[in-house]
Amino acid sequence: MLKLSFRLTTVVITALLLLIFAAHVAGQVLPAGQILPIVPYGSSTILLVDVNRRVAAKRPILPQVISDANVSPDQRQVAYSIMEASGVQVYVSDLFSRDHLRLTTTVSGESVAWSPDSQKVVFVGIEPENKRGIYTIGVDGTAIPEPIVKAGNYASPAWSGSGSELTFAATRYRNLANLFVVDAGCRLQCDREVLQVTDTLVIDTAPVWSPDGAHIAFLSDRGGDYEIYLLDTRCMQTGERKCTLQIPQRLKMRPLVVPFLIMWSLDGSEIFFRGREAFRNLPGLYSVKSNCYSQPEGCRPRLIYSLTDLTIRRPA
Repeated sequence: MLKLSFRLTTVVITALLLLIFAAHVAGQVLPAGQILPIVPYGSSTILLVDVNRRVAAKRPILPQVISDANVSPDQRQVAYSIMEASGVQVYVSDLFSRDHLRLTTTVSGESVAWSPDSQKVVFVGIEPENKRGIYTIGVDGTAIPEPIVKAGNYASPAWSGSGSELTFAATRYRNLANLFVVDAGCRLQCDREVLQVTDTLVIDTAPVWSPDGAHIAFLSDRGGDYEIYLLDTRCMQTGERKCTLQIPQRLKMRPLVVPFLIMWSLDGSEIFFRGREAFRNLPGLYSVKSNCYSQPEGCRPRLIYSLTDLTIRRPA
């Protein structure tokens, strides 16, 4: 009996050592993937998901509730908005550091997005009388926010891959948002030069520019449910057709996953999104090939990380 017990113990220990060794080897062989941030509703924690390893690390920030977060393109920093007594404020910190830096002082803000060189962020500044503007600021903490456009109903700004332009959603009538583009160097002088790129009686929102600048991915309920669409940005070039006349490419999911937050992969080959599979009621972080609309098999979403214990919020 003792010999049998000893043998079993030896087998178990050997198996555990092999598992540890295999995990160590896998950690060296499998490259770390793009890190995506997930903010649980009503939480003070950011969930950082590695899309290659399909693992996540919890990143406690401050005791206050976080409203949104975004990881820099160089994968070194995270910017986020925190609900405080003075309003929603924008912070930045190293990805895994406990230190943090508050960027907003003269205006509160939310919906933070990074410049392609990871040196600035753009955000929605909340102004008096609940007006909103688009602001940019450097992340070293030495400058104050600079307004691009002010006193409107703006949401979800994002930088172009070249860093020269910004896209955002705005509501001008009937509480139905459309998409717009503006020069990132404007300082309240370009309101009349803002280019409208969608013009529909539905909600077009949450635009995100592809790294190569060729497309803007966005969410729209023009098909009934929120779905991902791609706008070809060549329509903004001289001599091309107007963007508002373009019919964007629809990424039709099979099975249906209703998205509410989208991000491009760093190489532009995939679109990551947080959403919920309709038939199985399965919330998670998913990905889909960015050119799937042209593939015979259509758009097949891939589950990266299950979020069954988190609450999903739909886009505003």
